[in-house]
Amino acid sequence: MFNNGGIMKKINFSLIFIFLILLFIGERIEAQGMDNPPPPDSLCMVFSGIDYGGYESSPQNYPNAKHITNVKVGSYYFPVVIWETGGSWSNQSLFSYWDDMFKFWSYPDSFTSNNGQDTGRGNVCVDSKGNLHFVWHQAGSPDGYEIFYSRAILDTSAGIIQYNVERPAVMISATNGEMELFPAMAIYGDTLIMVVFNVGPIYEEHTVGYNYSTDGGNSWVGRDIAYEHGTSMTGDWILPSIAPDPNTGDMWVALNFDDSGDDQIDVVSLYYDAIGNIWTKEVLVSSSIEWAYSLPVICVDFFGNPSIVFLKIYNPGGGGIPPFPERLSGILVFTRRETGGWSSPVEIGFPESGPTNALSGFPSAGITQENEIYITCTQPDSASPDTGAYWPFNVYYWKINPELGMFSVPRTKVSEIPWGSSMNTIYPHIVYNIPTDSSDGPGITWCQMESCVPPADVYYKQMHQLVGIKQTENPKLEILNPKLTAYPNPFTNTTHISLSFPSIGQRAEGKGQRVKNIGLKIYDLSGRLVKDFSLGTGHSSLVTVVSWDGRDDSGRRVRSGVYFVNLKVGEKMLTKKLILLE
Repeated sequence: MFNNGGIMKKINFSLIFIFLILLFIGERIEAQGMDNPPPPDSLCMVFSGIDYGGYESSPQNYPNAKHITNVKVGSYYFPVVIWETGGSWSNQSLFSYWDDMFKFWSYPDSFTSNNGQDTGRGNVCVDSKGNLHFVWHQAGSPDGYEIFYSRAILDTSAGIIQYNVERPAVMISATNGEMELFPAMAIYGDTLIMVVFNVGPIYEEHTVGYNYSTDGGNSWVGRDIAYEHGTSMTGDWILPSIAPDPNTGDMWVALNFDDSGDDQIDVVSLYYDAIGNIWTKEVLVSSSIEWAYSLPVICVDFFGNPSIVFLKIYNPGGGGIPPFPERLSGILVFTRRETGGWSSPVEIGFPESGPTNALSGFPSAGITQENEIYITCTQPDSASPDTGAYWPFNVYYWKINPELGMFSVPRTKVSEIPWGSSMNTIYPHIVYNIPTDSSDGPGITWCQMESCVPPADVYYKQMHQLVGIKQTENPKLEILNPKLTAYPNPFTNTTHISLSFPSIGQRAEGKGQRVKNIGLKIYDLSGRLVKDFSLGTGHSSLVTVVSWDGRDDSGRRVRSGVYFVNLKVGEKMLTKKLILLE
């Protein structure tokens, strides 16, 4: 006879166990907004043992195509990381996300539908709903390589994070007898998705193609040409980088090739007018016979100004730069577009180590709403002018502030490879939109390989926000941690603008100087002055809160939309985007 009592006890125990699990999940879901992303300074191995590529070839090639993003829904966000694979994973491209409920990275899922064909140069972006958008190039007939797109829809209906990848992928390039490779993708709002890519075989590229969606990836307008060079775009490492204007949806692209035909590598930008669907080209910097300018990455600030960081590589005699897949290194350089054109390039360096500055690797960049630019790259822990770099190469990051003229700042180590190890890092990626609404800073991902050969391990680390120091003309003077915040933002009735500019201190004498010429102004998107606040001067330490009720200097309520608050103290300037709702 059956033991019904024993069966019932087992069923009751199972129900209690399931109830406790669901209760635990519910509590974790409620707490996720506080716990995500992984704690700062926590080193995470996302996945290990990836059989991809060869010597100095990373599963996350290359940094100007983002292999990382932050999924943010409300106040809750978590990182997503992607990478390519080799034969053991059928050459798929994969993604993984941080699962805060169980404190681990999710088991990888493929976003490609490649049937064993080679995939590479993946990009990932996210919309405000938490949906992921992917683009990559993929081998196959008849043209050799084409550009593909897919997306993964965020599903939290079961009380946990899940992604449903839409398959099969969509080919967004053209079957036209030519290879199309190395895509770069940007997203504006939840609707406009722009993808640019090279047309032509590697080393014989002659065109930059593009395709875009205006409905969040449901449909695509059709492949077209952003720039036709006419002949081969001579030069190696032609890898586009793209970023959207956060105010208009216009797009900026940066890439390098020999534009002038003098056998030197130049940095070039393409600008896309979203309203007119028109592309224009500008040459930022023309190389000399001694230096090659290459590997640009681009950000667009909240005034709509593009900024580009690139490598200045020592190249005596000209003739280009080393071909794939050799690791490139050089001096980091910054330029941005201002009224009248692009600014004169400024070298970025760590003041404590000159030789290591000349051995900076392929950069990746992101931006905050305060228009501070975070940069990451590899550098050797030590170097000398005579003997070069000492292994290992670790990942470092730092922050520059173009508004303050802050370009020489201490570097901060991200990876944790010890001195003398044969392990090395390669091609770090930083999130594009750097969160500043908490103490958490940028997330960074990279690969590590023993002696620069596969297999590779994918890592992630959540870093802190950095506090900048600007050296003034007097070497004894410094300005510490200027801040400009607004809460609530977005707002409907009133926002409270908090500004702090700690005293300028003379470290040698310990005497404070007075802060003078303080200006706080609010502008609309066209640059028109909306509100001019009168602030007192002569503060030795300024911490002030100013409230704005959405009215201009005449007392009239302004329209809903995007505004910018500008704090200027002497020659120093900070900006913050404000969003006024109906």
